[in-house]
This record gives sequence, structure tokens and C-alpha cells, in this order.
Amino acid sequence: MYAGAAVAVDLFGHATPAGVAWLRCLGAAAVLLAWRRP
Repeated sequence: MYAGAAVAVDLFGHATPAGVAWLRCLGAAAVLLAWRRP
């Protein structure tokens, strides 16, 4: 949870807040898919 926030702080200079939120959601989804593969 904190790692995503730390990365997001650096991204705010390059992307909009909505874009950063989208990237965080995609990153979390990728981690969950890799963790719980069928």
C-alpha cells in the first residue's frame, strides 16, 4: 500500500491525478493476478 503511494508521488509531476489513480489500479490488478494465478 505504501509502495504504491510512494511511486504515485513521483508520477504526479508527469500525469494527472486521474491518470495516477488509473496506473495504481492497474498495478494492483497485475500484482493480484500474478499472486492468485489459477
